[in-house]
Amino acid sequence: MKPPATLLRVTAAKVILLATFAAARAQAQAAPITSYTTEQALAGETVYRAACAACHGEDLRGAGVPPLAGPDFIAQWGRPDRNADDLFFLLRTTMPPGGAGTLTSDQNIAVLAYLLQRNGFVAGSAPLTTNPARLRTIVFLKPENATPRPPAPEFVAGPDGTAPSGSGPNQAELDTAGSNMRDWLYATHDYSGQRYARQTQINRTTVRQLRVACAYQMGTTESFQTNPIVYRGVMYLTTLHLTVAIDAATCRPLWKHVWRTLDRDVWLAHRGVAIQDGRVVRATSDGYLLALDAAKGTLLWARHVASADKGETFTVAPMIYQDLILVGPAGSENAAKGWVGAFTLEDGSPVWRFSLVPAPGEPGSESWQTLPGMPNGGGGVWTPMTLDVARGLLHLAATNPSPDFPQRFRTGDNLYTNTMVALDVRTGALAWYAHPAQTDAHDWDLAQAGPLFRARAGGASRDLMAVVARRESSGSTTAPPTPCCTRRPSPR
Repeated sequence: MKPPATLLRVTAAKVILLATFAAARAQAQAAPITSYTTEQALAGETVYRAACAACHGEDLRGAGVPPLAGPDFIAQWGRPDRNADDLFFLLRTTMPPGGAGTLTSDQNIAVLAYLLQRNGFVAGSAPLTTNPARLRTIVFLKPENATPRPPAPEFVAGPDGTAPSGSGPNQAELDTAGSNMRDWLYATHDYSGQRYARQTQINRTTVRQLRVACAYQMGTTESFQTNPIVYRGVMYLTTLHLTVAIDAATCRPLWKHVWRTLDRDVWLAHRGVAIQDGRVVRATSDGYLLALDAAKGTLLWARHVASADKGETFTVAPMIYQDLILVGPAGSENAAKGWVGAFTLEDGSPVWRFSLVPAPGEPGSESWQTLPGMPNGGGGVWTPMTLDVARGLLHLAATNPSPDFPQRFRTGDNLYTNTMVALDVRTGALAWYAHPAQTDAHDWDLAQAGPLFRARAGGASRDLMAVVARRESSGSTTAPPTPCCTRRPSPR
């Protein structure tokens, strides 16, 4: 027989405190549990501002990190399998980044009290304690009068159909973008990720003559991390919800498109678009992949391909190759299980998906040994991918495992997090992987795939890739490096 539960409604608050009593003899006489004191929350605010606000913001909703207050926090934590003890576990074992364990138990519990206060819990006369049984009674639930968000539609058709009105760049132009010194056709200039265009007009003599030619204000105050794309004199820029086309020489706006979210925003960051055959393609923080008409800025289609409820969010600029859009979600810190997928350029229909945190039974799943009930994830994608066109291989850098810092809770190599992964671009089959940092207790993302280049190495001319990886210093617990490049059968 399950123990009874008592619901304590807090009319002025935004959440409901659910108190459960495990001991049978306490069922008839248990009093409501007081969560924290005002003094405790005030002390927690002081600690938060010193140790947490630099990342999570003064309003607890910093860009690019999980929110700690508000509807998005409640949506993430207001699940029946999560409670304040889970949140306290994350606080004391992973925060602050690079300094887990530097805060005292009293400081950590005070920060938790501050988070409860900021999420609508009412202070009482008894202080919050670190007792796990009592913390488990504190559950974040949506208020009874909250208006539920309608289900996100799987597909949204544009008003004028899915065909663009213009054309270009075509596949041949994208294939040869590395030698194109006029346009910038991919987030890193070209498929090989060179990030470079030779401009002879700018040299040691003329550089002092550089002046501002024009400026364009995006009109928002959010995080601005876009990779500009330029094609035939038109520049394409993005913010979180805004996509803009401007004249690259005069900054005159040509069109503007605003994405109206259909699911909840997860992270408030965005890094650009991809273009091909008259389409401008981007992904959104609420999990949509969409195509716009490059000539007019009107929506051609939008497809819901990632789950905010799982902590997935798109921040990276996609890649387009032939008829495929290639993209993967970020969200490692949310314990989202990373993946990279291919979708059709015509309407975003899924073609293949490769799991960067293998499911039980898939190759690589044996590299995860976690505690019972411990959520694990990671392997998000937030930096541009590269493509070896000759070999048909897509390269991506998968990021950190989750939980970020306490490696002891997820022993093993944790494939394919912090891993350079090469996939068959047409099928998603695994070709090879390199895993330079198997043991990660520092949130050491592998965040760069490329550039690809040819040079002499080992006495021979070879095709090479530049990868920057952070890893433990000598004498640490890092496992021996995996020889580059390990081959495995496809986990699909």
